[in-house]
Amino acid sequence: MAVIKAVSSHAPIGTAIDYVEKREKTEERLLYGIGVTPETAKEEMQATKEIYGKTDGRTYKHFVQSFAPGENITPEKAHEIAKEFAESCPLFKGYEVLIATHKDKKHVHTHFIINSVSFEDGKKFQMSSKDLQKMKDRSDEICHEHGLSICEKNKTFDGHERTGITAWTKEKYHFMKDMLEGKSVKSYVYNTMEVVKDSMNRAVSQKEFITILSGKGYSVDWQDKHKHLTFMDKDGNKVRDTNLNKTFNLGIGKEELLSRFERNAASMERDKYSHDKCQGIAARIRITEYMDVKADMDKEIKVRDKLIKKMHPFLKEGENAINSAKKALKKYEKELKECPKILFIKYHDLEEKIAHKEAYIEGNKKSITGYLKKNGFETLEKYNEYVAETSKMAKASNDLDKKIRSEQTSFDVVYARLDAEKDISQIVLDPRDVADLKENLKFEFGKDFSDADIEKADKQFCDYDNADPSTRRKMRKYERDIEKRDERERENGEIIEHSYYHEHDEYER
Repeated sequence: MAVIKAVSSHAPIGTAIDYVEKREKTEERLLYGIGVTPETAKEEMQATKEIYGKTDGRTYKHFVQSFAPGENITPEKAHEIAKEFAESCPLFKGYEVLIATHKDKKHVHTHFIINSVSFEDGKKFQMSSKDLQKMKDRSDEICHEHGLSICEKNKTFDGHERTGITAWTKEKYHFMKDMLEGKSVKSYVYNTMEVVKDSMNRAVSQKEFITILSGKGYSVDWQDKHKHLTFMDKDGNKVRDTNLNKTFNLGIGKEELLSRFERNAASMERDKYSHDKCQGIAARIRITEYMDVKADMDKEIKVRDKLIKKMHPFLKEGENAINSAKKALKKYEKELKECPKILFIKYHDLEEKIAHKEAYIEGNKKSITGYLKKNGFETLEKYNEYVAETSKMAKASNDLDKKIRSEQTSFDVVYARLDAEKDISQIVLDPRDVADLKENLKFEFGKDFSDADIEKADKQFCDYDNADPSTRRKMRKYERDIEKRDERERENGEIIEHSYYHEHDEYER
């Protein structure tokens, strides 16, 4: 069966959406939206409010559809029923609805967050008690169609009669939900219920009931002129019996408690009689059991004694083996103590051999000299001289190789310069260049220059490496002017003959 509850809350709509969506635990909920995308529900609902200018007052309505803990239903099935319910509910038409089914608890439940402003006409969400009853009836119809049980009117999940109307706040809803799920809850109302429930189950009279409560730090205002009872804890928190009845369906009232006390007294008498009767039976049973156990123990003792006698030879062998192992261990310990001394002697021998290496060579000089003569060396000193000379020759060879590589690099540079100078010497001056040069010189110095002067200046101008910085700058400027002229001629389609400056430019590049 499914129960529809309206949850009272004044929290912002964003907080409610974040809670029902459980964004940090995506695997523990199923989401669906009507007129809204679940991932952006918060922003879309807020945008609808701003479009119609209705951002004040109640911002949403919160409902919960819960299934009984024993209901054989999967989270996916509950989610489908919730979607069908929301889409067929006339009250939700034209409003954005976020549906979130939580599947991480013992009882499956679904949250409905309805925007307070309609996206169709901007009207505010309105609901009466009749509308809520219609929603419950529609939920029952869908559950019946899916083969689920139907919640009987004015009864709780466990079938108890419920009187009056229960309107839960958000805090009480979460408290009751946590309590049903077996979580540890902290509430003076819940604590009072636990104490009252325990006390009324133990007491056989009103006086004893009050005494038990007092022993637990609670008091009760029980007066004949008052219709209801008021319980108070040691901190001064008061709870009326009507609140406990409504919240926990305990049936706590004057008449109910007095009736309970009578039943407890009668039950206690029966229990006492049964207890006395059972005491004698239990005593006889215990004696019989003791005799049976004693007989079994005697048999076990005899079997154990036989096993000990059989195991005695093996135990003796084991004891002998342990003694032998102890003797061997002492021998190994003695040898282990001698090990450092032996190692020290061997180390000392090696040290003496190294220290007297020269004496060893001197003592074996004849055999070493004979070996050297066989290989072309008259004495050991000659062999050492040969090794030293070989090392010198190897070093000289390496130095010579480095010098050859250095000279080869210098030779390559010189050879390249000779080739370049050879190419330059074969260059022929372009008559046009000579004419331009004459004009530039005349403009620069205010006088005419002959062809011989031009040829002499050209030879000096070609010696770029030995020219002073001022001449080098002029040479580079002149080359740039020639390049600009050549570029203009290329743009005009003219054919350019190779000249000295073109060849020189290629060489420089």
